[in-house]
Amino acid sequence: MITQLLIETGLLCLSAGVVGASFSYAVLQFAMQFYLPVPMPFALTTRMDLGVLTFALVVSLGITLMCGLAPALQSWKADVTTALKGTTRSHEAVEAKEIGSRLR
Repeated sequence: MITQLLIETGLLCLSAGVVGASFSYAVLQFAMQFYLPVPMPFALTTRMDLGVLTFALVVSLGITLMCGLAPALQSWKADVTTALKGTTRSHEAVEAKEIGSRLR
């Protein structure tokens, strides 16, 4: 169960990273198409930096582990039979409130 939750979170973060990197590349290409009417003493050249992409990948993997482990560990500690039956305290409180409102 923990492995499945971590894989799902990892795929979600990986797909978000690919979309973000693709978007930044597209914006970079779009921004470089504009012509500046002012003469510049230097050339404006930009490219995707491998160091920044690597840092973003490491941060994304760290966030994946943090955000994926928390629900995985909570589900591991939860009582599965109680969750499947649906007899939690909040469910019992709602039933008691309904019964109390009908008795008035």
